[in-house]
Amino acid sequence: MSHSPNHFKVMEIRKRSMVHTTEAIMVIFAALLAIAILPSILLKYLYAGQQLFEQPKLLEYVPIVSFGIATFYFLRALIGNMKRDSEVKRLMVEIDMMGDDCCGSSRGSSSNDGNDDEEWDDDLQELEELLAEVEEEEKTPKKKAAKKSRVTRSKKSKK
Repeated sequence: MSHSPNHFKVMEIRKRSMVHTTEAIMVIFAALLAIAILPSILLKYLYAGQQLFEQPKLLEYVPIVSFGIATFYFLRALIGNMKRDSEVKRLMVEIDMMGDDCCGSSRGSSSNDGNDDEEWDDDLQELEELLAEVEEEEKTPKKKAAKKSRVTRSKKSKK
């Protein structure tokens, strides 16, 4: 890959997207652990000496808050990654439009585009002419060979 500034920006944006995605996955995992483990830990240590006649509100709020945090972080990462993806697409279009001068690529626009097209047209025309000549040369020997084989067959059949 090239070392142009736009290529570097694209690589950095993609790395940031991967980091945010990994963080979102870790937050979702932590929320699932909190939903599964935290209520039992709270009952065991916070409400250990108390006699409970109904479920405490804190135990009801733990799963809701954990799920809310995980959902918020996931949506934040998703929207951020979509924005970064659109920025990467914009940079890639910009790279394609500018051409890659640092690598010697002839993509994009240059001052002699018209000359390049004319050279291609000339080369194409020369190749078509050579192809036509080769096809004519191939047809001619085949006809002579076919006539010779007919003549030798007719001579053999007469004997």
